[in-house]
Amino acid sequence: LKGLFLSGETSGFMIDPRAAMIILRVLVRKLGLQIDMTELEGQAKEIETALKQSGDKDSDSAGSSEYIG
Repeated sequence: LKGLFLSGETSGFMIDPRAAMIILRVLVRKLGLQIDMTELEGQAKEIETALKQSGDKDSDSAGSSEYIG
């Protein structure tokens, strides 16, 4: 094996630590590696929380009768 490329699917507009974790899990399983993913898991939770909060703000303003345009 001369080379290998693994890529995780992302939205393209944000850093996606969850995609990195999925790829690392494959490497851990296939190559018997031990990798501490605590930091990636924390980053993934932070981004998930931020996205949920952003979605909540969008849904709050969706019911608004204010016109912007």
